[in-house]
Amino acid sequence: MNKSKRNIEELRIEVHKFITSGLANKIFTQQSLSIDISVNQATISRYNNGQFYKVTCGLERLCKYANIETHEECTPDPEGSEILNQAINEAWDGTAGHARKLARAIKVIGAISH
Repeated sequence: MNKSKRNIEELRIEVHKFITSGLANKIFTQQSLSIDISVNQATISRYNNGQFYKVTCGLERLCKYANIETHEECTPDPEGSEILNQAINEAWDGTAGHARKLARAIKVIGAISH
């Protein structure tokens, strides 16, 4: 097994322990934790169930919040970023109001696509 795979598996265990302990000891709820680290509640549930395969920016924020070493940095896929930026540029009409609407739509799609 390679090192990054081992680290992800260890990270799943540490994240689960942190979230489960915090919930059991009423330190936080999934909702309050999601607000603290700026992800949605469903994402907290996925993290708690070990349903992640790389260190995303949200997972990195959780790990920093929990003082858990990730052994990886959150880095977006450059090809994915380019594709997303192109789609936004094609769809956006250039106004701030439209930017907010597109951002909301992207967040909704991101939440339901997992």
